[in-house]
Amino acid sequence: MTTLEASRQAYGDEFADVMGVRARYLDVGKGHPVVLLHGAGTGVSARANWWLNVPALAPSFRVVAPDLVGFGASLPDDPSSYPFGIENWVEYVIALLDALDIEQADFVGNSLGGWVALSLAIRHPDRVRRMITMGTGGVPGSALPLMKEHTSSVDRTREGMRQNLVDFVVDPSIVSDELIDLRLAEGSSDAAVASRLGTTAARARDRVELPLSDEALGGVKCPVLAAHGREDALISYRASVAVATMVPNADMHLFSHCGHWAQIERADDFNKQALAFLT
Repeated sequence: MTTLEASRQAYGDEFADVMGVRARYLDVGKGHPVVLLHGAGTGVSARANWWLNVPALAPSFRVVAPDLVGFGASLPDDPSSYPFGIENWVEYVIALLDALDIEQADFVGNSLGGWVALSLAIRHPDRVRRMITMGTGGVPGSALPLMKEHTSSVDRTREGMRQNLVDFVVDPSIVSDELIDLRLAEGSSDAAVASRLGTTAARARDRVELPLSDEALGGVKCPVLAAHGREDALISYRASVAVATMVPNADMHLFSHCGHWAQIERADDFNKQALAFLT
């Protein structure tokens, strides 16, 4: 398995001013752009979500993987007053695309990232060619009880972080010391904790105000591959069933023996599916 340290050495970080935030992102490879949007959680970042996927995609595509505002190193100066939310995250991604002179891209979104990507496709259909979602959030009634525990807690302890991450997978051996160290380093600062409180509150609000309803999903016109882990303990695979049912040009792939992180837990299979669909 490719290590996070190898990923750090192979792919350096880039920074840009995006809507007044010093945004961190990866930008590697050449070809049609593919934008990778991570999920939520303490210490999450683009690198911590996509280190097993960038090496597979970069030989064929230009891969852009930002830390969404409020996560990783993309933290606002004053998280307590920042307008976190789906609409803001969508415009943040659009602003980054503009800064990078990207007119149209493919999108791969995990959890919150899937919610953002689908919302972006509804609001800015001309900017999206095709899309993969997995474990996508925002679908009414799809959040499982364990998700509520995760959204109500911020844990800076090593064992707390380990348990948080184990909840995402079927195979706990995937939760390495290296991954725990990275998530703790990214999520333990006061600014990161304040941002997590803000992003958590915004997601709870937008599940009510801006859900991915059947009507909203019907407005997604680009081709979509809705992927999900069958054993996902945070968001029911029925969320992806809704995407595949309501989006006019959608297919679905259900990964067996897989939790919330199909891109990590079934990385080889996910990469093959992604390459086939995006190509």
